[in-house]
Amino acid sequence: MEWISVKDRFPDDDDRYLVYEPGVGVYIAFTTLCNGKYFWWDDCLKPRNVTHWAPLPKLPEVTP
Repeated sequence: MEWISVKDRFPDDDDRYLVYEPGVGVYIAFTTLCNGKYFWWDDCLKPRNVTHWAPLPKLPEVTP
């Protein structure tokens, strides 16, 4: 997995991503695009100060 700086680029899609925020650590957040600007949010709908992001890994295959 390679971290991507938000200074380099943002994700192409509004979705959930693995993110890093200084002073907080690593967690899952989602993006929204509003008026041409990206915003990062956590599950409590609190805006976040994300510096790096990465796509979430693929889910494991579960057999019944």
